[in-house]
Amino acid sequence: MRLIKGFEVLFLLGLLLAASGVALWLSIWSPDALIRDPLPLYRQAAATVTPDDEGKRDIQDVRLVDPDNNAVTFSVSLPKGRLADDTGEKLPTLVVISGFRSARHNLAHIPEPGPNAIISYDYPYASREWKEASTIGRILIARRVAFRLPNDVAGLIAWVRRQHWAAPNRISLVGVSLGAVALPVINRRALATGQTTGPSVMAYGGVDIQALAAANLDISPGWLRSLAA
Repeated sequence: MRLIKGFEVLFLLGLLLAASGVALWLSIWSPDALIRDPLPLYRQAAATVTPDDEGKRDIQDVRLVDPDNNAVTFSVSLPKGRLADDTGEKLPTLVVISGFRSARHNLAHIPEPGPNAIISYDYPYASREWKEASTIGRILIARRVAFRLPNDVAGLIAWVRRQHWAAPNRISLVGVSLGAVALPVINRRALATGQTTGPSVMAYGGVDIQALAAANLDISPGWLRSLAA
């Protein structure tokens, strides 16, 4: 009996120590703790232009790199001819951060973009890497992406402001699915680095990670699912 009680006490102490360690680790490495660090200097490393399928718009695939050579990639959809014309009216810009989808895939779902610049962010991971990863591997990929997102989008917004076709004070963000979860910290990071944005839209997300996990994890019983979340 004493042995059982002693084991229970040791187990509880171990659990509390582990929880404290995780909480400390999260507080140190949380993106929120890095919110006011200076924004890395991103430079444009590549840009290729192709017409869309209907020939009405130009699609520019852009690659930026930071001082550590981490790449930020995205696709820009512009009205035909605006890339070459630096005398036309400045365009409002909508930056789309979706779920784990390619930038080109997202643009295909915006059939009537009108007189606007539409930018679709590309997540910094390879689809093959995700498909072949274990559950733990996917968690690590998602964590890496989450830490990259705030800086990547802030650097993307800074790039937009330097473009001749962009209205610098008319840049808005839309977060869909995973993008909606990340949008608040993206906005805070952008604001902290001087990259102010206009209205933002959150779709199919907008709740915290714990709530999403608790609703979607296939774990029984419920109390264990709550702990895992």
